[in-house]
Amino acid sequence: MLKNALYELKQVLKAWYNRLHSHLLSSGFERSINKVTLYVKHIGKNKLIVLVYRDDLLITCDKEQLVEEFKANIKNKFEMNELGLMTYFLGREVSQSIYGYFFLCQKRFSLKLLNKFDIKKLQTS
Repeated sequence: MLKNALYELKQVLKAWYNRLHSHLLSSGFERSINKVTLYVKHIGKNKLIVLVYRDDLLITCDKEQLVEEFKANIKNKFEMNELGLMTYFLGREVSQSIYGYFFLCQKRFSLKLLNKFDIKKLQTS
């Protein structure tokens, strides 16, 4: 029973990705040769970048208006929820500076490892 449910879930996700892939290509995106879930669209001097991870999309561009237009377009085609700025990615904490820089932190991951192996935190004096 569980095997069937997992298989069906996998098939649903694959069908969704194929539909999204077709939509992105028809919207002028190019798929990366090296990373098949990375799509780039050149709009004048700007690049709109979309990264697909399972059923999530990470969207970035140096022009916020293009991101908003993309989100409006994709919401017309697919049922989507906007989760706001990225705070976690692949289990890593993400923060963004006011200048647009991203910082990745592995504190939560590191603490999880320390607890898993029952290693006491060292205190500095």
